[in-house]
Parts: sequence; structure tokens; C-alpha cells
Amino acid sequence: SLSQRMRYVAIRRRSVSRLIQGLFLLFLFTLPFESTVVGSSSISKLTGFLFFAAYLINDNPLLTGKPMSRIPGAMWGFVGYFAFFLLGGLYLHDEFLHEYLVQSFTLLQLFVFLWIGTNLLQDERIAKRGLFTYALGAVLLALGSLSHLPGFDTQVVPGRMTDLGQNPNALALHMAIAVVIAVGLW
Repeated sequence: SLSQRMRYVAIRRRSVSRLIQGLFLLFLFTLPFESTVVGSSSISKLTGFLFFAAYLINDNPLLTGKPMSRIPGAMWGFVGYFAFFLLGGLYLHDEFLHEYLVQSFTLLQLFVFLWIGTNLLQDERIAKRGLFTYALGAVLLALGSLSHLPGFDTQVVPGRMTDLGQNPNALALHMAIAVVIAVGLW
């Protein structure tokens, strides 16, 4: 009978171009180097811009017809925060308007990046490679700093060491995340 036989359904995984994967991984690799300034921008901002541009050209759901996944449940909290942030702008003085608009645009970019990232990270291979790449970037930053390699501007603040002009707490956060990733991937 039909109910006793098992049926399998092949679900085709959404293909992501190698260019998009590579730029996504490059962006994740540069996150620990976020305070490294090239011209008037950071390396991670430049690679993030390249990733966004390539994604909008190659995988834009409006142009290609490829559907975006639904907004994950955890991101609805972010949507709520963003809505309250936007409502708070109604009560600002004109002198704070420019900073408010910059922060609003940054939050909008973060939301879009998180949404794109959740689509990409549904592929387990991309997720593992992304975690490994981020951890590799943090390890490279740590080794360059500890070895006093040229280009790694190591600074000692009272009781702590930092690199590339980063806030010691931000650098420690990147290293802690890399350690958790390394333990999880091991």
C-alpha cells in the first residue's frame, strides 16, 4: 500500500554563485580588522560594500525572481527595535538630525545584511566556511599583533594590548568569538 512505502522528495538547494560566496567569506574575514582604515573607510566596510553590490547585481530577488526566505523569527525583535528607533526620531532637534539619519541608514544596512546572511547561511557548507573564515581572520590578527609584524600597529594600554588602533574591548570580543567558533568547529 502507499502508506507503507517511503517516498523521498528531492529538494533542490538554492545555488549561490562562487562570487557571492567568496565576497561573503572575504567580508567575514575582514571583520576582525574593522578599525583598519584605507582612505576614509575601513577594510570591512569596503568588502561589505563589494559584497552588497555583487549580491544586488547577481542575486537580487527583484531582478532574478529568486525568492528571499521569510524573515526569521529572531529578526522580528530587530524590526521592532528599528521601528522604535525610527519613532524616536520624531522628537529630535534639528541639530541631531544628521547623526540620526546616519544611524538609521546603518541599521537598515544591518537588517538587509542579516537577512541576506540568513539566506546564505542556510547552506551548511557556507555556514561552516564562514565561521572558519572569521576565526582565521581573528587568528591572523592575533598572530600578527603578538609577532609585531609590519603593518600590525600593536599598542599597549594600561594592562592590555590592542592592535590597529582598535578599542581593546572590541578586539577582545573578536578574539572571544573566534575561540568559541574554534571550539565549536573542532
